Amino acid sequence: MQVGDIYYILFRHKWKILVCGIVGFLARGILQPKSAALRIPGQAFVRYVVAENKPLDPTGEGPT
Repeated sequence: MQVGDIYYILFRHKWKILVCGIVGFLARGILQPKSAALRIPGQAFVRYVVAENKPLDPTGEGPT
């Protein structure tokens, strides 16, 4: 595929691309105000358990 092929596709289907772009922007403009009212600020809820402070090695010796 060369640059000329890409230009050919873009110019051949320019009206389809333009119409789909406009429809997409209109849909976003219509749907965005409704979804903005339903947005809830995000909060991180992290549940954790404090484990005992035991060494991983059962003998208690560290790496040698």
